[in-house]
Amino acid sequence: MSDDVPSYKDLIHKKKPPKLLTLPKGVRFEKKWFLKGFGYVFLIMCLVGVASYVYGYSFSPKVKYVVVDGWSKAWEISPGDEWHQNWNMNNPDSLWEINMSVSGGNNDIGVYIDTPSGRVDYGKLTSPIHILVNVSRYGAGKYTIYWDNSFSVITSKHVSVREALYAKTLDTTDNDFYESIGGILGFVGFIGCLVALSKRAIIKVGGDIIQVDLKSEWLKYYTELRVNGFKLDQKIKEPIKFKVGENEDHMFELEPMGWLRSVWSIKIDGQEVGRLP
Repeated sequence: MSDDVPSYKDLIHKKKPPKLLTLPKGVRFEKKWFLKGFGYVFLIMCLVGVASYVYGYSFSPKVKYVVVDGWSKAWEISPGDEWHQNWNMNNPDSLWEINMSVSGGNNDIGVYIDTPSGRVDYGKLTSPIHILVNVSRYGAGKYTIYWDNSFSVITSKHVSVREALYAKTLDTTDNDFYESIGGILGFVGFIGCLVALSKRAIIKVGGDIIQVDLKSEWLKYYTELRVNGFKLDQKIKEPIKFKVGENEDHMFELEPMGWLRSVWSIKIDGQEVGRLP
């Protein structure tokens, strides 16, 4: 093995250790996230959106029946005769509504229905006649309704029939409304909160606490300062420096970097202690 090839231990020992940022004695620096003033509007919007979505989701859909088919006819049934009609019910969650009017004799007619579960005999009915058949009770399949005038010897019956087939559906209108509104408000509020988030630096020097908030306007950034809880009125857009500390024995400097002022350097006694953001 060649002696010219160095050991990995040699490479490690030759590697320079990373430069560590050391703070001056008596100085503490930390950064926190904070929400800008207008961000609370978006926060409320986001919370309302979430509440609206959860409220809509908690609704049980309403059961609703809608007309999917219909039939009508008027005809005459001779004495001693009967007439029938067939329906194929493929959806067990259906309702079959039958409305009839009968004229002639006593305005009556015999009615019975053959279902997949057997015959249902309604007997002799007098006009006006209304029958509602729950298909789920008898099952899907072929249904045959009979109009029976066999009991009449000499009188014909004029029969007018209107039928409708209803399918069961779930009405989610209320759910969809609240979930849609909640989704929109929640999304806009969430994006607004992200936009309104910014960084805050807190520097403790001696007995003084300096708070630096990074904010923006028209694509450019600026900072706002609070010293020991007192807010400076002006927006800081240019480099500034002032004395801090219990005996004013330290120099605080704040300087923007770049044309957009998106990065700010914070120095104590000429030494950088941190940056925003």
